[in-house]
Amino acid sequence: MPACTAQQPRAECPEPDPRPGADCPAAAGAGRSTPGRSWPGAAAQPEPVITPARRRPDVRCQTDAVGCGYGRGGERGGRSVIRTLIADRVPLIRAGLVACISGERDIEVVAELDRREPVLPAVAALRPDVAVVDDGIAAAGGFAVIKDLHDAAPCCRALIMATQPRLRDVRQAVAAHAAGFLRKDADPDSISQAIRRVAQGLKALDPDLAFAALDALASPMTPREADVLRLAAAGAPTAEIAMQLCLTTGTVRNHISAIITKTGARNRVDVIRIADRCGWL
Repeated sequence: MPACTAQQPRAECPEPDPRPGADCPAAAGAGRSTPGRSWPGAAAQPEPVITPARRRPDVRCQTDAVGCGYGRGGERGGRSVIRTLIADRVPLIRAGLVACISGERDIEVVAELDRREPVLPAVAALRPDVAVVDDGIAAAGGFAVIKDLHDAAPCCRALIMATQPRLRDVRQAVAAHAAGFLRKDADPDSISQAIRRVAQGLKALDPDLAFAALDALASPMTPREADVLRLAAAGAPTAEIAMQLCLTTGTVRNHISAIITKTGARNRVDVIRIADRCGWL
């Protein structure tokens, strides 16, 4: 290593990193700078706490790759590799997803996350093609992290994995620009194929969820009635609903009565159950 020539104050030469693949940001984690195009938020976000990529010796990283496209991040045996980030709260499920995906020759797991906060910093630093996100992490704030991910890094497509998916979640995820939505009990081949589809810019939706969405009835509620019922479903009493929507308590009761009549529900609890099942909230 060449000697340092800096004047006072004397700068210390950094020691070389002896770890294999330390020059590859995918192997070293998000704490190192990434050459090439600067992604939005890469400098402003705090360093994410992640599990680094589990690289194989036959994977060649291309961290200077720019632009969107299938497997833009690396090559394995002359074929494109889809760089994938996994975010799931449950360690056992996260480990299972990593083991399932890592067995594919054209898919590489570059990071594993256990919460929502490091998702955007990790995507900015590692530039994955696909982010596979648990619905518990993604659904907070109406899938706000998925929308923020699309705004900050549109080249990274989001695939939501849900334990007990509801039509409302599917609609909110699609509105937030999620590229795919699967159940967690999907078979490994389906998960791998979904990752490939979203990496190519296509959509991947669980067939049962797709048919359920087609069979769902259109909401009979007006926008104001939907606002009232949404607050009621969150547990707000009549007086609080009236205050938040600038209505009288009598008007709130009238709206709820109208919704019950339209849906054929027995009472307020029943109409909330029906609306939630049909994805109207």
